[in-house]
Amino acid sequence: MPKPKLEPKPKSKFKFTKKAKSQQVNQHVKSIPSTPPPTPMAIHNTSNGEDYEDQNYATFKTSPMASVAGIAEAKSGANTNQRITRMQIGLIQKILTIVLLAFGCSAIIRFTLLFDLDKDVVKHKPGPCRIMRNFSQFDGLENGYMEYVEELRTLFITEEAQNNFGGIYAFHPPHDQPQSENKQTHWPDKPSAVRLKIENSETSSFDQTKFSPLGISVSVHGSRAILYVVNTFGNEFGGRAIEVFKYLPKKEALLHLKTILDDNFQSIRDVQVVAGGGDRFFVVNGFYYQNKLLRGLEIITQSRSGNLVFYDGKRSKIVDRSLALPSAITLDKEREYIYVSNYMTETIKSYHLSKDNSLSHLAEIGLLSSPKQIYVEKKTGDLWVAAQPVFHKSIKHAIWNNQTRVPSHVLRIRFQDTRTSWVTTEPFANDGTSFSGITGITLIGEHLVIGSSTGKHYVCEIINYKIA
Repeated sequence: MPKPKLEPKPKSKFKFTKKAKSQQVNQHVKSIPSTPPPTPMAIHNTSNGEDYEDQNYATFKTSPMASVAGIAEAKSGANTNQRITRMQIGLIQKILTIVLLAFGCSAIIRFTLLFDLDKDVVKHKPGPCRIMRNFSQFDGLENGYMEYVEELRTLFITEEAQNNFGGIYAFHPPHDQPQSENKQTHWPDKPSAVRLKIENSETSSFDQTKFSPLGISVSVHGSRAILYVVNTFGNEFGGRAIEVFKYLPKKEALLHLKTILDDNFQSIRDVQVVAGGGDRFFVVNGFYYQNKLLRGLEIITQSRSGNLVFYDGKRSKIVDRSLALPSAITLDKEREYIYVSNYMTETIKSYHLSKDNSLSHLAEIGLLSSPKQIYVEKKTGDLWVAAQPVFHKSIKHAIWNNQTRVPSHVLRIRFQDTRTSWVTTEPFANDGTSFSGITGITLIGEHLVIGSSTGKHYVCEIINYKIA
């Protein structure tokens, strides 16, 4: 059987030389994109029938050269991300360091200013001073505040108790000589005060052994004088009650009428009666918290958590919640202004008092010293302020009682016409060696009367009143 003829293979239309083949391979390599590797292929695991995805295997199977380029680019991107991350961390660390340094410097400056570590006091007096007698008959008594009643020519002085019950004193200054006579009023060499007896009225059962007076305000109606006194017994940071007395001048005694309590009376430091009668008055609460530790934090942080409360005879309301340990309140009756001292921020806030006893804030007077009590001069409206300029010594004195001598001074504030600007002078100052811890102040004629927490009272003659 004949063999079939095999047709010849068709000749290729293209002939490849070695050179052409090399160019074709190079073109193929160049055509490979440098983009990230393609999406991985799903590989079947024939051993257990489960599908899994192996990115490296799929990449290499798809294109070895593409996978190498993708991995290199991924490593480069990872290094870049690491550098950016390190830069971000370094920047955050620098910012935190700057913030902490700023906070630390601010705390140091604040601490220095708060505790008055940079202050010194130079002693001087407005004239010769005499010591008032008959105070501190018991251990643990500290003189508190004072109120001069011109109608009665009587100065009332409170004496706060620590270990015993306190009391109220009365001092009767001599009558001033008219200025036209060009004669100096003669004060006794040893002026003395009288401790007032306390009697109970028919409706009162007041316990004198639980009486520790601090702030005081007197309301006068003709010859009748009613005393409103803060009782701090059982609460070293302020009182919770207002005791009401009637002054009996012939007997040098006080007749207790009643005790006023209210939910907003938490840590009262001072009281100020307003016109209209009916037991209407303002009080200042030094602290917000009742806990001793939290009150310490209020002092350290200079928290404005104290408040000003108005009592209308039946109920009370808070009229200012932004006071920093208010220590005193006083009324300018002639001009209808109320002044409140902020012990922690070393300022005095002034308000205008309306006929309905509402207040509108006017200004805040900076003192650079912690005010204790304020006296308003009736004729001019000037403020005479008893203040303690070195705060850290005041704190030490409060903690260790009389072991630390507290510098004291008196500031006189003369207002301009608008009462939003003023001039401050310093008539009296003491570094604590002979007069420590000023607490009270009043002006009787041209005599300055000041009290201290150590039981010493000075009566100082003002030689040059106009420039004092």
